[in-house]
Amino acid sequence: MKKKMNRRDFVATGAAAGVAVATGRSALAAASSEHNVSKPPPSRSPEMLATQGTTPMVISDYSGFGYRNGGTMNAVEKAFQMITEGEDVLDAVIAGVNIPEND
Repeated sequence: MKKKMNRRDFVATGAAAGVAVATGRSALAAASSEHNVSKPPPSRSPEMLATQGTTPMVISDYSGFGYRNGGTMNAVEKAFQMITEGEDVLDAVIAGVNIPEND
């Protein structure tokens, strides 16, 4: 049977995890400064490395394809269209979600 964690164990475990994360970050920072590794410039979206072709996908519940809110496209169609046209994925998803939410 597993031992229940009390408050003291929880705090000790959390503190140990915090020290481990802080130590790891400082070690990485030191290593990158030793090897003159520069940080990439900030961008609007994270960089992705795709080793093969990827297929855009939009996943939704019924409200994503069941409601058009007076328009010609449902949420899934709108988001998929924007993604395949090269728009930012987050902007596409927000535009899609707005269709049933604005009902």
